[in-house]
Amino acid sequence: MPRVSTLLLALVLAACGARTELSVEPPAREDAGPPGPCSPMTPEPLPGPGISARAVDGDRIWGTFTPGLNVGWVDARTGERTTAAEDQLGVRSIVAEGGDAWWTQAGFSDFAGELVHAPGGRSPRAIDDGLFQPGGVQLGARYVFYAEWTNSGSLRDEMRGRMLRIPRGGGDVTELATGLGLPTGTALTDRFLYWVDRRRNHVARVGRAGGEVEIVAADLGGVSSALAAHDGEVFFGVPTGREVEIRRFDERIDAVDVVATAPTEVRGLIAIEEGLLLSLWYGRDRIGEALGFLPRDGAEVIELLPSGSSPAVGPRHVYWTATGEESRLVRLCRDALPR
Repeated sequence: MPRVSTLLLALVLAACGARTELSVEPPAREDAGPPGPCSPMTPEPLPGPGISARAVDGDRIWGTFTPGLNVGWVDARTGERTTAAEDQLGVRSIVAEGGDAWWTQAGFSDFAGELVHAPGGRSPRAIDDGLFQPGGVQLGARYVFYAEWTNSGSLRDEMRGRMLRIPRGGGDVTELATGLGLPTGTALTDRFLYWVDRRRNHVARVGRAGGEVEIVAADLGGVSSALAAHDGEVFFGVPTGREVEIRRFDERIDAVDVVATAPTEVRGLIAIEEGLLLSLWYGRDRIGEALGFLPRDGAEVIELLPSGSSPAVGPRHVYWTATGEESRLVRLCRDALPR
């Protein structure tokens, strides 16, 4: 069984912030960060206050931060922090592209959840509202895709999930799939929207325009909330005792392979060209999550950073908010990730 190694780091890390449940490979727009050459595999602190990083769009590192329940961004060059929206409760995912940002927030009462759009990163407005527990945002060229847990209005009723689609600037909402169990992690490819159903212990998909729901990995006995896709391959986690098997299939679904074993709960996955980033949760043994990495052709999960929140990825860097006495945002060079 693959083992876990630890990459020693000579930096005292600090930060705070909530985790994200999922992420996607960013568009090609260059992320900035401090000027200069890309450093080796050493966490490089960014200037200014910390932020729980969720998405990268050019020189803007989007995320959530305190005081307050705020959504906004940090300028990676100057460290200046900008608040886009306040009083955003239960922000489970953020996506950003071309200066715009989208996120879900649960609200302060039942069915007060929203899908929020901030054109240019400012003046946010709800483009879908009255939601129960929205999340799992994925961004396509024309549409925003997202998940919702819902019920008939009573918390005693069995929650039912659905997958939704709306134009990027708002408009008519399309239900792509309904009557689901508990959809959590999502992933978007050129053809399909995938999700993990933690109530029914399977991975499913539907076409980007809707259609029949297809179960692509069933009878798992348990499944992690994280899901990721890259270059026609989909990755997910299956708990096996204290460990988690990382499994993979391509969109033809010829076979489902076990590619590695993580040592503990996997709360987030990001698939990039270099491999797979993992948010590892050790419970009370650690503060926050550890950042793990599985090289594309590797069989061993490597621990890169010891504690913090889930990462955000730009074309050149991985951004990470570490947990400790002081909030700090750091970055790692993608070129220096282990091979």
